[in-house]
Order: sequence, then C-alpha cells, then structure tokens
Amino acid sequence: MDQIPFVEFVGGLGDVIWTMHYTCKYTSLSALGPDEKRRVVVLSHNPASAEFFKWHPKAAQLDILTLPYTSPWGPEQRRAHGLGDEPFDTGIRQPHPIRFYPSPEDAPVLAWLASRRFIAFCLSASESHRSIPRENAETAAALAKSYGYEVMVFGRRYSPQHIHGKTKIVMQHVEVTLEGLPGVTSLIDRLSAPGTVEALRLAAGTFCTHSALCLASWFLQKPTFTMVKQDAHERDFLTKGGYAFGQDFPNSWHVLLNYFDPVAFEEFLGGVDIVCPKVTYPGGTR
Repeated sequence: MDQIPFVEFVGGLGDVIWTMHYTCKYTSLSALGPDEKRRVVVLSHNPASAEFFKWHPKAAQLDILTLPYTSPWGPEQRRAHGLGDEPFDTGIRQPHPIRFYPSPEDAPVLAWLASRRFIAFCLSASESHRSIPRENAETAAALAKSYGYEVMVFGRRYSPQHIHGKTKIVMQHVEVTLEGLPGVTSLIDRLSAPGTVEALRLAAGTFCTHSALCLASWFLQKPTFTMVKQDAHERDFLTKGGYAFGQDFPNSWHVLLNYFDPVAFEEFLGGVDIVCPKVTYPGGTR
C-alpha cells in the first residue's frame, strides 16, 4: 500500500465510539480536501465498527482497512499491512455530539421511530456475563409500557474476532431478546451501527447494560438507566470520568446487574420527558 496518512480505531464498538468522541480522528475526515485521502484502520472485536465510515460523505476518499482485534499491535504489525510506523496525529477534542451517517436502508426504520414514543432497550454486551437477564428486562418493559412508552430492542448478532499472537479466536455474540411480548418491537439486526446510534437519538431514554450503546446514549446526553456488573462498577463507577463519564448526567441511573430495582426504574421513567428534548428527523419528531 502507498503511504497515505492513516488513523486507527482499536477495540470493541464502545472503544471505537469513545475514540470518535474524544479524539479528532473521525471528525477530521469531514475536513479532507477534494484531493486528500485518508486510510482508516479499524481493529475491532466487532465487525460493525467499520460501518461508521461506510456511508460517510467522504467515503470515496477513504481507504478502510478492517482487521480483527490484534494483540500485539505496533510498528511491526503495521508494516506487515503496508502501513507506516505510526498513525496520523489528529489531536483531541471535547466530546460534543457527532454527526453519524446511517445506511440508506436505515432511513425507513428511523423515520418510523421518529413518530414513536419509545424507550430504547440495549440488553447485551460483547461478553454475555455483562448482559441484562431476561427476567429483569421483562419487568422493565412492563413498567415502560405502563408509563405509555413503547419498547424497542436494539442490538446486532455477530462473531467477535481476535488475533493474539498467531492465534485467531472466533466466538459468537448472542443478543438478549424480548420477542413475543406485546408492546415490544425487536430491531435487532435491523440497523447499521451508525443507524443504531441515530435511533438512540430518537428515543425518549435508554435502558441498557454498561456497554457500547450505553456510552453512545451518554454522549447523546439521553436519560439512561444502566445495569452494571459488580467488577465493572468497582473498576469504573467508583471514580469519575473514564468509561463511567455519564453516571452523574441528568436522569442517569445505574444499579448493579442482577439487582434490578423497579422503584428506581419508575423514578427514572417519571423524569424522562422532563430532560428529553425533542429532535426532528425526516418523517417525524421525537
């Protein structure tokens, strides 16, 4: 490959979303001149991470290289893929909201969602032991419906891929679903990664595990009720910032996984409309 400047996005979907908000790697792509090119290297456990660049207005000027998450990763590995020793330094940014570009196939679903009054349910994490138990999700869904909300369940099934040294590891990611419950619509596998973030923007609030779509909801400053595994709570939520940066946002709640508190969730639902601004989208308003 020729040596055009490149930027890297490394880790799971949450890491990629974090990197896009806290660095200029993603936002700098919109500033490319008509004759400039940029190589985008995505080393992710989640193949959907590369979709954030697929429908970007500058997509014709982007050379997207998608690789499984690879460890170790450094100059030697970059050279093996025809890259330079170091990525292009774009600098850091304040994590203001970002414009993403969904797939054209997402448009009808997003237009329909814009006309609904709904809570987004994001029940699964990349590791199944961090996913919300179905019985807790069913209780939360019943409470959301009692407050006049529809429940939309989001997620993607995929095969996480890792390369550690010379060993390739492929697993299966399974989504928690609530199919068959009245007032609940499954949109699992219906939207692209940027389309899913756009769907969260249209939601009144988010009920989620502490994973990628929790971070996306916080970056959108949506009312968010998060269920957190004990070890993640001790690692992230007992200090400020980091991957728990949204824990003190208005109407942001977090409880330990497996200890769902219906009273706390009702308090959360009671404040959703107070802090949720309306946004417009072709076909409707939310």
